[in-house]
Amino acid sequence: MAVFEDIVVTPHCDMHVAMTGTPPVKITVFERWFKPDPFTVSGADKRIYELKDVTAACKFEIFSPYETPGTRMITPFVSIDNVGNVSPLAMGVNFIYISHKNTFGHEHSIVIRIQVHHQVLGWWFGNSSLTVAKDDACAHTQVSIYALFTDDGKKTDLVGDITGHGYVNLTSSDNNVFEPDASGSGRLWGKIPGTPATLNGTFLGSTKSIPVKVVDYKQQRNILEPVQYVKPFQEAHNMVFISEGFIDSGDDRKRFDEIVTKTVDRLFHKPRHAPYNILQGSFNVFKVFQASEQRVITSAAGINDEDDPNLPKGYQIPYSNALPATVANPYTLEELIMKVGLPLRNETRSTTDLKKLWTDSFLDYDPSKVDDDLVRAWKKQRSMGILEARDSFFGMQYGRRYADGYSKATQTAMTIPVADVDTPAMRAYVKRLYEWFYTSPTRLVAPDPRRHPPQVHKSNEPNPSNIVMQYLTSLHYRYDPSQHIGLQWEPDVNGGTFKPSVGFVGVIVNDGLTGGANLNNSTFTTTSVNKFTKLGFQYFNTPTEKILRRIPPDEIPLSIDEVINTIAHEFGHSFNFGDEYESFSGDNDGIHDGYDNVTTIHTIKLDANYTTNRKIDPDKVKWFALPRIELSNTLLEPSTQVGNELKVKIDPKYIGKWIEAQKKNKIVHIRKPEFDNNGKQLPQPSDDAHYLVLLQIKNIDAATGFITLGGSGLPSPPLPVFPKGSFIFVPLLDDAGNLKFIVEKKVYDFLKNDPTNKNLPLNSDSDRGKVNADVDYPKDIAGFAPACCDGEKTVGVYEGANYYTGMQYRPAGGCKMRTSGESGDGEFCHVCKYLMVNRVDPQYHDLLDKKYYPKAKSSP
Repeated sequence: MAVFEDIVVTPHCDMHVAMTGTPPVKITVFERWFKPDPFTVSGADKRIYELKDVTAACKFEIFSPYETPGTRMITPFVSIDNVGNVSPLAMGVNFIYISHKNTFGHEHSIVIRIQVHHQVLGWWFGNSSLTVAKDDACAHTQVSIYALFTDDGKKTDLVGDITGHGYVNLTSSDNNVFEPDASGSGRLWGKIPGTPATLNGTFLGSTKSIPVKVVDYKQQRNILEPVQYVKPFQEAHNMVFISEGFIDSGDDRKRFDEIVTKTVDRLFHKPRHAPYNILQGSFNVFKVFQASEQRVITSAAGINDEDDPNLPKGYQIPYSNALPATVANPYTLEELIMKVGLPLRNETRSTTDLKKLWTDSFLDYDPSKVDDDLVRAWKKQRSMGILEARDSFFGMQYGRRYADGYSKATQTAMTIPVADVDTPAMRAYVKRLYEWFYTSPTRLVAPDPRRHPPQVHKSNEPNPSNIVMQYLTSLHYRYDPSQHIGLQWEPDVNGGTFKPSVGFVGVIVNDGLTGGANLNNSTFTTTSVNKFTKLGFQYFNTPTEKILRRIPPDEIPLSIDEVINTIAHEFGHSFNFGDEYESFSGDNDGIHDGYDNVTTIHTIKLDANYTTNRKIDPDKVKWFALPRIELSNTLLEPSTQVGNELKVKIDPKYIGKWIEAQKKNKIVHIRKPEFDNNGKQLPQPSDDAHYLVLLQIKNIDAATGFITLGGSGLPSPPLPVFPKGSFIFVPLLDDAGNLKFIVEKKVYDFLKNDPTNKNLPLNSDSDRGKVNADVDYPKDIAGFAPACCDGEKTVGVYEGANYYTGMQYRPAGGCKMRTSGESGDGEFCHVCKYLMVNRVDPQYHDLLDKKYYPKAKSSP
């Protein structure tokens, strides 16, 4: 049976109509499902989605955000019938709250904006060229189309995004090469790669044309070049680096090679990126240069095109960094826009008047965090034009267009107030509507929905049928094409098996704007080559066109540290690590606990009063059960049973250490590592099939590497089989013979039993009212002194993770998953290091502990 996913709206979430000059337009709402397939376990093929038209079953609620409070629900500028036909009534701006109840009774909703103008004056393509995927399953690339409208008293935008509206008649110069989709969506079907063709568009008596290039992303490519090839690819973790936004020139090829060479060298040799340095022999690394038609990538986020004293023009909207302020703890522009929305064009009202308006509008904002300087800069958070898209090979973009909003699901339906008055229901409704103003961080480098259609791409899914994954699976080794290595990076979405190389894909983006992300449900990472926050642009104006175009520099400066820091951090997500940084003040008491380095109050709460007492139970913290390790080696073949004892084989070159362990009567444990299809490890299973403890070394064959284990820790026969890749280890013990764990005993006792701490987290700074971008240090613990100058490395449980300051917890005060900068906290914390070694090659656990465990200077 197919699984219901979300709803998708066409033409998009920021529509434009005119009282005169535009043909009729229609909203269509689709349910998006995994494709039904009776031959898969779940009954659905998770490689592709199907869209089901549910428009007639939706509700459309109209709200006018810029009208006077009290009238916003009774001032429609459009009407929408039950099949989605839109009719303009008057000039102005409406939000449309679209809701649909699925078959399980959950409400899926999405907010769109419709602006009504007087008249359209002209139009143009928002692309100067197009790369289109050949795909028989669905049309891919959607051409962007923008229009210039007449000015009006409602201050609607002069330039609007009319992509997919059907206003422009699209035709192909050769339908055998590519063909516009018959639906009028503006998406194109690619058919014949390599043959030049032209897309033509006609509207308002004007015809315009742009070139189109069709690419078959699935075709076999024997172009995978080695950077380091240390073992057969089937037995290794395999990395690959791919270019995006580089053109076909000698300089760009040289530049890409330089970036990859330096990135790999520093990743595997700089201690601050440990434990990659001790795991180097388990990673193959490859590279692929793939040219784009244009340098740099699309900025889907708009820019401010006018200067402010505190913010020059050319910065992406919303601007997320702090500005000079006269108030304590001020909002950033990003935070203010999330609360009160975008300014109208030519906004002139005073700070006092706007604050009163926002209060009267029942907006969820704090006036004490707003001053005149912030409001003045907020008024400039807009531009007249819309940036032209760039034609890159994989179609990556910064941020997200307001047009490309996404839906939200809730178990209960939103209560639609009957009147625009101050009630809890009204405040909740307005807050939901204003979520339209925030789509994603501007530094997010992710697939452009106009290059990746909804049938093959959805945020936070592995999407094995999008063009990036199609391309990856097409890759064969350049020097032996029979080695189809590309399949190592394809997730097994239907079978759910763990594939160790999935996610170790770095897309190097030739763009100077700071950006990157781990995407596609941790199947590939993007990173730009520098960390600038401002872009060059230019308007190309005529009486009927206001074309806004990026002007990239002839040479984009390289910050190799930015590249490697981003890669190291984002590859952490491929180890199933979550982000540990804070973006928003306040609590997130969500129940998701899928990352190995992040947990929630729901998981570790002490009792049912957790929302008020906030107490945690250290015994429920999943990483506290990880034992420190004195000696470790992996099995070269599955274990066998000999009599009532367990026989294992390790590499004979390490056998001397085990002979010494036998002489000292060391106890031995054996573990079979277990990962789900996302690489999740914690909590580790402790049943006999996965973990045996308190074993004795009975016999050692030094020549062959066979070790026989017995003792009271063995269960009754038949004994479990521990497969190749399992590992035997000698745990570290304290003076009393008790196991040492990754959290120091003194820290555990403080969190568990100290009456002054009262089961609270370890942060010495417990202020959750403000976002902390820095490391945290532990509270003072009697008789315990953290490692010199590295107190933030102390393993415990710290509050502030998963973007929020409260009710989300992480293992250490500092970690690469919290900040990837050049300071000391740019290292992985020891929990993350431990889990990386545990997954890649657990025979290095002992080396990791000796070199990197943050042992306290003093601890009983």
